[in-house]
Amino acid sequence: MWNYVDTGEFRSDLAVILAGFQESCFTYASVSPYLNNKALLKLNFHPNDWGSPDDRELYIDLNKPDLISGDPISLSELSMIPFRHRPKAILSTSMTLLKAVRDDFESRYKCPILDLYSLNEVGPVGCSVPGKEGFRLLQSKLLVEILDANGNPVDCGERGEIVLTGGFNDYLPLIRYRTGDFGRLELEDGHWYIRDLEGRPPVQYKTKDGVWLNNVDVTHMLQKFPLSQFSLHQYAEGTLTITLPNETYSDSIKQLLETKLGQQVQINLFEKVSSDKKIIQYSSDLRNIF
Repeated sequence: MWNYVDTGEFRSDLAVILAGFQESCFTYASVSPYLNNKALLKLNFHPNDWGSPDDRELYIDLNKPDLISGDPISLSELSMIPFRHRPKAILSTSMTLLKAVRDDFESRYKCPILDLYSLNEVGPVGCSVPGKEGFRLLQSKLLVEILDANGNPVDCGERGEIVLTGGFNDYLPLIRYRTGDFGRLELEDGHWYIRDLEGRPPVQYKTKDGVWLNNVDVTHMLQKFPLSQFSLHQYAEGTLTITLPNETYSDSIKQLLETKLGQQVQINLFEKVSSDKKIIQYSSDLRNIF
């Protein structure tokens, strides 16, 4: 476990690196008054964007960014670059961050790993808190509700669609804006948390015995595997295909899913793992009423 003491001040003129990993990626540099006029850089860490792959390591160690942000794919690639700098924090966003991947990041980066739930329409909604489950709500002016399939509020702790009202953007007055994301709200120590978040419409999988499992159940099953990216699809006849970045854990994952679902599972591999195109993580030809 990392030991970390926050001084409350920036240690570097480079406050934030937004890390990408794509063959072609828009990059830019800016100065942020909000960050005390420190720099914010969007950089592509694909080797094709650098004179030498070793330059990436040298650049990070020379500029010592306070915060590095990216999605699990770019952060996984970045973790393989042997830089020695220790940032104040790593911020993961845009995609599901599995527990095993978070554990790998903590071991590699030796700093807090923050998982951010954010939308373009309202900005940051919630963020992970060390030692707590889920995403703690961030905006005091943003009303977060959980509604059922008929648009009615559910009881505290029950699962449904995340709906937003208000926010800090006065020029986008949202009223019960349906996000298409699903989760449940719980109160702990005076703070509200979104738990079991699935940032897409819920997909359910049918076992051989006719039992329906939510996609969040599959996420929990796969937490122990350090998967930066995966997709699972169930066909009308009940069989499934899971697509993985590599074969490292394929046999274990296949056995786990077949034991749980009682259905045959086929393993496919991505032709190329990248952030260029976000995949649909969960899909099914079968439908069940939410």
